[in-house]
Amino acid sequence: MRYLGGKFRIRRWVSGVVNRYRDSFQPIWEPFCGGLNTAAHHGGLVHCSDIRGDLIGLYKAIAEGWDPPTEVSQETYELSLKGDVEDPLRSFALYSCSHLGKCGSGYNPGRPRVTKTRPRAGELIVPQPASAARTSLLRDIPKIASFECLDFLELEPKPTEYLIYCDPPYKGVTGYGFSFDHEAFYERCLQWSEYTTVLVSEYDLPIGRCVSELERASNIHNKTRPRRTTEKIYLIGDGIVSRRPWELV
Repeated sequence: MRYLGGKFRIRRWVSGVVNRYRDSFQPIWEPFCGGLNTAAHHGGLVHCSDIRGDLIGLYKAIAEGWDPPTEVSQETYELSLKGDVEDPLRSFALYSCSHLGKCGSGYNPGRPRVTKTRPRAGELIVPQPASAARTSLLRDIPKIASFECLDFLELEPKPTEYLIYCDPPYKGVTGYGFSFDHEAFYERCLQWSEYTTVLVSEYDLPIGRCVSELERASNIHNKTRPRRTTEKIYLIGDGIVSRRPWELV
């Protein structure tokens, strides 16, 4: 699903780096799961969590059998903004049909394009963002072991068998509509690294060491944002893994 800061285009690169530091059959925890673009691509046992309860509620509803619509009208979207539509449809509308993948940023009707394949080659169509989101969610959610609404900064570090991959809000870029304490995040990563391997995606991180980087075109650019950016993945700590069982609850 399209999501602010999502990594659909570079998911193979991210998962390749994550699996390089993953022990055989080691489960993965993504505490900033977002649009599931990387989580669904790791393979094996993957646990997803996020501080956004509405997002996790949407994923759980689909996992339990709710079928998202292929179209969301602007009227439904506007009612969802006002809270006049019940979940999970409200969350689906706001996450799947918003501009730039930013929840609640305004209705995205889709971008007209000309089909290149038969039998409708040359026909002008307007793909509904909801249809693409539905397809990706129905494909990706079954690949995830479990979903929980958790605050990474509040969860006390303890021995774990999970490798932790974090894709947090990047410092100095478009916000998610809520504040994020980057200093507290750095400290929490260092604490977790005493128990397990911690990998973090960022443009620049003051802790750990960069173990892989990839230059790519920026999805959003303006006078202060370059057209190309360099994605980096940092390894925090030595990655000593405890084999004691642990549940993320």
